Amino acid sequence: MLIISHNEQDQHSAAPVLTSDEAIRFIAEGLKPSGCQYLEVPVGKLIRASGFWLLPGISSHSVARLFLVSRDLTTPLLSDPKVPGVKVYFSERASTFYVGIVSEHQAGAPLLIPLIKDLHPPLPTLHLTFIGHVIAAI
Repeated sequence: MLIISHNEQDQHSAAPVLTSDEAIRFIAEGLKPSGCQYLEVPVGKLIRASGFWLLPGISSHSVARLFLVSRDLTTPLLSDPKVPGVKVYFSERASTFYVGIVSEHQAGAPLLIPLIKDLHPPLPTLHLTFIGHVIAAI
């Protein structure tokens, strides 16, 4: 049995595993579904305020199926700052979570580039809602 707790630095030891539909409700209302599964936050990764394991409705990575999303305003311990971090955005229009890397576009608006080549075209982030940083994946 996994015990959900906060340590002395007020960091979560586990996070709920949420489908896309459950994550939408969690983000909008702050409510976790009753009976949802929890998975541990890996050693060396931090979630202080809010986070969850996202099981997206579409395959977003060639190997990983679950993404640990930190919704903290500042996310310490992201990998090398020279390497672009993986981010999660939500499209209200498509009711879909997108996982990818943000790239500056020459025309101005940043684009979300999918992790799987040709999964979808690069998406302008202007039409998406930023959800958080991916800090781990399994």
